Amino acid sequence: MPDIKTFDDLKKALNKITNNTQKKFIAPMARQKLKDHILEDAYAAYTPEVYERTGELLEDKNIETVLVGDGTLSVRSTRHDGERDVVEVIETGKGYSYAGLDEKIGARPFTERTAQDLADGDFEKALKDGLKAQGLDVK
Repeated sequence: MPDIKTFDDLKKALNKITNNTQKKFIAPMARQKLKDHILEDAYAAYTPEVYERTGELLEDKNIETVLVGDGTLSVRSTRHDGERDVVEVIETGKGYSYAGLDEKIGARPFTERTAQDLADGDFEKALKDGLKAQGLDVK
């Protein structure tokens, strides 16, 4: 632990620990949760009949985990097919390139369900585990 003499020193130290926890503990867990919901809520809900599924939604290169300011982690799928936002199409069920698929498939909100899992305790558990791993006594 760094030498802390002022409130500002404490704030900087805690921000560093929190950001490290976000990157090393929460980001990997949230990425995996998102992948689980892609499989459960998007892929398992519909089997393509007129196009071939690429599986690219599950690729790490298409899942962005970025710290936005101190203490905020953004986790999202960035999958595009050219200019088309594939995630938006799947999430809303609107914008498929084949006639009739919007109505047939419908919305498959895997991001929303991932966020719900995180809010229901997965985030808090990963945060506590990460802070404990860095030497903090967390209850």
